[in-house]
Amino acid sequence: MHFRKWIGLKRLRLFGAPIYIHWSVIAAVLALAAISFESPIYALVTILSYLGIIVMHECGHAFVARRRGYDVHSMRIGFLHGRCEYEAPEYEWDEVAIAWGGVVAQFLVAVPVLVLAEIFGRDLGYFGPAIVILGSLNLMIALLNLAPAAGLDGEIAWRVISLMRAKRNARHATERARRKWRQ
Repeated sequence: MHFRKWIGLKRLRLFGAPIYIHWSVIAAVLALAAISFESPIYALVTILSYLGIIVMHECGHAFVARRRGYDVHSMRIGFLHGRCEYEAPEYEWDEVAIAWGGVVAQFLVAVPVLVLAEIFGRDLGYFGPAIVILGSLNLMIALLNLAPAAGLDGEIAWRVISLMRAKRNARHATERARRKWRQ
């Protein structure tokens, strides 16, 4: 029997790219559904909120990649992480911007959710898990993902500092050359 790790959702596309779900997502959903037999609504909200973090992060990458003119080939959603596969960027600035896209998408959801939770309180019945997951957990995962470590977005995202420094130095060098030329 051939076992596939990734299950393609043929009709479902985001940013023109097909979506693939790792088998572990389906296994986790089934396991959570089985153990939360008494409260399936809480389980459903929890599962959708958690997977929502991964999907929105990958959508952030896809959105920026498309805005920068790159094709998005696929989006893969796993239980612990996802992956947005896109055309290789031609410029380092584009690669850095795409890396920031996922984390910015998470911040764009986490911050308003946390603000609304402070305004209305955290006990929102069935939506309580969504507040905790899409707010606090989402923010923690985004910050963790910004760590400058191999395999995380921070490895590429923080190159923005050296790129900005190089741009500033080039601008200063150009300005010095202009002043020198004018004299």
